[in-house]
Amino acid sequence: MERARPIIRREHPMVGRHRHIVAVVAGLWALVLALMAMPVFAQSAQDWEVTGGRFYTQASGVSDAQLGFAITNSDDVQFWDEYERRGGPATLGYPISNRFLQDGFWVQATEKFLLQWNPQTKRVDFVNIMDRLSDEGYDTFLFLSRQTPRPDSWSDEAGLTAWEVILNRFSVIDTNPDISSVYWSGQPTPLRAFGLPTSRTVDQGDVVTLRTQRAVLQQWQVTTPWAQKGEVTINWGSQLARESGFVPGYASQPVDDKTALVPAKAPITVASGTFPRTVVDATGQAHYMKERPQRIVSLTLGTDELLLSLVDPSRLAAVTFLAPSSIWTNVADKAQGLKTVGSDPELIAALQPDLVIAATYTNADGIKLLKDLGFQVITMQLLDSVAQIKDNIRFVAQVVGEETKGEQLVAQMEARLQEVEAAAAKATSKPRVMFYSSFGTTAGVGSTGADIIKRAGGINVAEEAGIGPFGSISLEKIVELNPDVIIMDQYSPDNQPQWREEFVGHPALTTVNAVKNKQTYVIPAKHMTSVSQFIAEAVYDMAKVLHPTLVK
Repeated sequence: MERARPIIRREHPMVGRHRHIVAVVAGLWALVLALMAMPVFAQSAQDWEVTGGRFYTQASGVSDAQLGFAITNSDDVQFWDEYERRGGPATLGYPISNRFLQDGFWVQATEKFLLQWNPQTKRVDFVNIMDRLSDEGYDTFLFLSRQTPRPDSWSDEAGLTAWEVILNRFSVIDTNPDISSVYWSGQPTPLRAFGLPTSRTVDQGDVVTLRTQRAVLQQWQVTTPWAQKGEVTINWGSQLARESGFVPGYASQPVDDKTALVPAKAPITVASGTFPRTVVDATGQAHYMKERPQRIVSLTLGTDELLLSLVDPSRLAAVTFLAPSSIWTNVADKAQGLKTVGSDPELIAALQPDLVIAATYTNADGIKLLKDLGFQVITMQLLDSVAQIKDNIRFVAQVVGEETKGEQLVAQMEARLQEVEAAAAKATSKPRVMFYSSFGTTAGVGSTGADIIKRAGGINVAEEAGIGPFGSISLEKIVELNPDVIIMDQYSPDNQPQWREEFVGHPALTTVNAVKNKQTYVIPAKHMTSVSQFIAEAVYDMAKVLHPTLVK
């Protein structure tokens, strides 16, 4: 996704330690008493009153001045009252999503915070969104896209009281005076604005970064297009949540002021199946779709599976050349007889599609040519977790006008996952697992394979070792990690299936537990590599291998 310009805070004088403690005490009292003054904030022609609240276009991200997001009190969820009470745009920023359901709570994103309605207190809480992103497997995305360090283990805090933990975290802030100054100027209070640090300050050469519960503070050591040397910038967690896909597409899509008032019990987007509509893809580009697409070309295996589960095959002008293969897809029967296509833009253009669905890793030159020729190309993000796949199902369903079917797919997927995960959770121990591909790579941190292993009740040794999503792994490293179970790739390069026997039989691996105890397995490629609803079957396959007496 295109990197957004961060919100910039200029340098402030260093705040002394005594002042820090005073601010902490004041912040804690504010948290306990929740006494917030109601500031007066300006309104403009870019926002206007709607039933039960206000409609804002300022942070829509699109050129259409009639599209934006509403904050309202509908259904007795008083986001608008709380938004005003907490300072409105001046303190919270403009809304960047409509409300949506998450974990049974109504949630809405602004430029600075993810707001969660608390039905017991009748107040809005600030979500510790950076913690949630970590829990949902987005740390790799955050590191690669925004140089955000992973949370620290804080092992030195074992046995400390809550107050001692707070003071320990505050001492981390003091290690960089300029970052400290920005932190302590946070509004409405530093703790409310940022929460506690969750990493120590990390020097990455061009930037020094501090991760907190709600934002990422970075001091740049070089001049960049978005900051001068020495300047401190803030990447707010709510914006990172939208960029990563944690905020679902149907909520982050700007809509008109009437659509924004659709009863909150339904997904807040255009009515299911109706057009025209505007969608925003993984590159941040807004697409105006006048009519339901009828000649769709899919350029990824994941969208092949989704589209063949969502739309009638007659609406598909072409799918990938792998779609008819029962080895690689779970919808091969539906793909029989359909035209297939590679990445050649001329062949794609000859099909005269009204929609092309690609991915961020699709040939960029070919995509540019298709766009230059006037074809609508929607780009999907690289998916690295089950949570992202759920969001992507909803997004693709929205693009093709099949929201109801999309929700059905998500519900089926969630039911399957819950069934398998509940059975695996009964295990008294978790085996140490490694996935190994024919390319000599493994499923490391931030990969779908890592998420599959975790959900199936295993411990991913590659993740423990800090290996990246598709990192290479040597035989020596495998011996060092000594997994209890090895899962191998079904794919055989150059039609040489004996690679698996050669790998397991290698003399260097004879001491590895998985090899000694004959705990090496193959999981179907169409499950293990799936980035559609069928990833739930990979979790089942994995759990059945790891916990055969519990998962039937």
